[in-house]
Amino acid sequence: MGKIIWYFGGGNMRSVYGAGIVKGISKRMPLPELFKSTREFIVGSGGAINVAGLVAEQAEIPGEICISDLQSEFVSYSGAMSRILRGFGRKIGLKLEVNSAPNCVEIDYLMDVLWNKRKLVHGRVKHCPVPIMIKLFDVKTMGLIHKDLREDPQERIKQGVSIIPYYTSKGTLVDGDALVPLDLDYIS
Repeated sequence: MGKIIWYFGGGNMRSVYGAGIVKGISKRMPLPELFKSTREFIVGSGGAINVAGLVAEQAEIPGEICISDLQSEFVSYSGAMSRILRGFGRKIGLKLEVNSAPNCVEIDYLMDVLWNKRKLVHGRVKHCPVPIMIKLFDVKTMGLIHKDLREDPQERIKQGVSIIPYYTSKGTLVDGDALVPLDLDYIS
């Protein structure tokens, strides 16, 4: 029998739903059994946080973050308004610099909650025996790429949940799941 490819996408409700799925998997399947039957994890955006929690044996963290930590400081209302106005500007033909607008969400706040408040153990993620391929969009080449989240969990998750580049000096990789939710070309 072939091995399973698990896909965990992002986006508000997909992330919340995925948090419940990883918690259920963690209660019903020991990690060694899960790893033995898995070819790879493909993740996008919030799905990266869900799978990181699963493989770190902290599957409750993604759900707790959704319920408790992202209720007040997560959405950047000025960033959201800026993105709406930029979208309108593009529709009427204005050329706008990609890195000039803020994110719609407070990425640094989310990263602080994930790594410092909830203390997700990134060392366990790094040593996962199964590839965790995060889907990213490169705004320079305008193409999707897949990077192994295990190489640098903190950086990859930050890139994967960023709607626009969060630091111009750190590159141009952002959430690829927003562009192509289920990348069947990559899976096949």
